[in-house]
Amino acid sequence: MTLRSVITGSGSALPQRAVSNAEMAQMVDTTDEWIVERTGIRNRYIAGEGETTSSLAILAARRAIEAAGIEASSIDLIVLATATPDQTFPATATIIQHALGCNGGMAFDVAAVCSGFLYALGTADSLLRTGMARRALVIGAETFSRILDWEDRTTCVLFGDGAGAIVLEAQDVDASDPAAPGILATRLHADGAHNQLLYVDGGASTTGTVGKLRMKGREVFRHAVTNLAAVLEEVLADTGHVSSDIDWVVPHQANYRILDATARKLGLPAEKVVVTVDQHANTSAASVPLAFDTAIRDGRITKGDLVVFEAMGFGGVRQGAEIALVVAFVVLAVYTYTSGLRAPAMIAFVKDTMIYVFVIAAVIVVPAKLGGYGAVFAAALLVTVAGPSNGDGLATVYRIGDWPARFGIVLVADRLSVLMLLLTAVLALALLPCALDRWQRPGGPVQPMFQFLLMGLNGTFLTGDLFNLFVFFE
Repeated sequence: MTLRSVITGSGSALPQRAVSNAEMAQMVDTTDEWIVERTGIRNRYIAGEGETTSSLAILAARRAIEAAGIEASSIDLIVLATATPDQTFPATATIIQHALGCNGGMAFDVAAVCSGFLYALGTADSLLRTGMARRALVIGAETFSRILDWEDRTTCVLFGDGAGAIVLEAQDVDASDPAAPGILATRLHADGAHNQLLYVDGGASTTGTVGKLRMKGREVFRHAVTNLAAVLEEVLADTGHVSSDIDWVVPHQANYRILDATARKLGLPAEKVVVTVDQHANTSAASVPLAFDTAIRDGRITKGDLVVFEAMGFGGVRQGAEIALVVAFVVLAVYTYTSGLRAPAMIAFVKDTMIYVFVIAAVIVVPAKLGGYGAVFAAALLVTVAGPSNGDGLATVYRIGDWPARFGIVLVADRLSVLMLLLTAVLALALLPCALDRWQRPGGPVQPMFQFLLMGLNGTFLTGDLFNLFVFFE
């Protein structure tokens, strides 16, 4: 016999107020068609006065306890997944514990945002299988509406409030029986390099404020599809199953396009994916248990089904683009340096080619990185490089003054180097107010445009190769 964590009941709760896309269109510049086409969302629930993360969680927990047919006092572990607790401390789980009348056991919160419920479930599963507890209540609950920027139509239309809960019980099962119930495997991952993809721009130890949600939607979509499919394949490999064995996938309900693309990537038919994002929008840590309970209560998921939970929560990703830019700069610098004062025709040609490749890359990447300032920068760069060159080519070098010659040194620069240096200086002046404002805010995130600027200035003035200003010894 093997000790496994078995789900014995589920429950969910939603705020009283339902908000349709039509109502959202009266609040921000959007339309029902725009929201549905990009997300699949048609409705969401928003917490009103007196409705909190704990109140929603308590209601969902009571429904799960009722479904399991147990007494609340028998629960000796509560793990709450939330990014929107009632207060910084104590844990909101303790509020739930007291309301249910099961004081004395363990109760704590887990903050992993959209992946939070899976982290909470994995934590509870580990504690049950090691004998630290016998019966657990695992909850995902959020009031994300309290951290939304209601003037940002790209984010406020995506999220809603709600809660979902399950009762998890340690049971001895016959592991040799393929139909034996319980959690078979869990895979959890994190990558702190992506901190700025989806985040809140505040915190107790940084700004002293709650902050508002910020997101980069395109990067979220790309990484979600790739990583959700990969982690699902890992779990299947751990259990010896293949995708065709799955009866239901209950994914994090972020965006219908993500759910559809992930299913297609795995070769799963759409009818095997539980979708509630159209009804509830993205409820973060609540979305998986909320969708699971919905499918349990409408009869889709039944006893004996093989069900996969999957979720992904984000922080930012700009690593790839920044690395690509750095590589482009270094390659350009190497080719430029080898050309010397009087570049042979072939080396000059190679260097010019590399410069044009860099310019094309910059024109594509820089506006995405820097917004409006980046667009101006890229346009100026493209116009200058593509303009008349008097036949001298970009690889031609110019002597800058004669006074260093007495020391045996000649300062030279090519045309693009001078241009880049001047544009960097202009960009620095243009961005200085924004940069100073960000630096002066305690814990304020550095804007991507300012990061790019620092990278360019560092290359110009410290290495002497990036945005090339060269020193030759005669």
